Amino acid sequence: MLYRIDAADCLTVVNFTWMMHAKEQKADELLPERVLGRKLWDFVHDAMVREIYSCLVSHVRAGRPVHFLYRCDTATKRRTFRMSIALLPDGEVEFSSVPVAEEARPSVSLLECEAPRDEARELGMCSWCQRVLLPDGFWHSMEAAVQSTDLLRATPLPRLAHTICPECTARMQAQLGV
Repeated sequence: MLYRIDAADCLTVVNFTWMMHAKEQKADELLPERVLGRKLWDFVHDAMVREIYSCLVSHVRAGRPVHFLYRCDTATKRRTFRMSIALLPDGEVEFSSVPVAEEARPSVSLLECEAPRDEARELGMCSWCQRVLLPDGFWHSMEAAVQSTDLLRATPLPRLAHTICPECTARMQAQLGV
């Protein structure tokens, strides 16, 4: 997947993979015609995730490319991607994600796009490691969370809120030197 932002942080390019991902996720609000020209930050809802990405963009604009691994699982696959963020000669910042590992697993209903959601209930999920924050105040692997709590067996399922866990925050801050 590839996308670019201009000096004003507006999306200028999204590739075919972006479009296919939006369609697979039934996320019409992420189709190219709805995102191009809009601020990247319009799509990053969590304050800490936005802060980390803002630091990443500043780091890149200062001439220091960034690379990191993150998880982006599906209901039936654990997937690891490598994100590369680089400054282009025209001043745009390019974000490029490529898969580096994929592993099949039993289906996790919480990650099924079609699963009914209770918009009044929210479950934090780390955008980097895919662990979830449970009511016990601890971050758990997706599989452990599904097995250990009735919260994830109820229907409709809680809405997933993409955030970042403390461990991934510390790792990203260390990488950025902040």
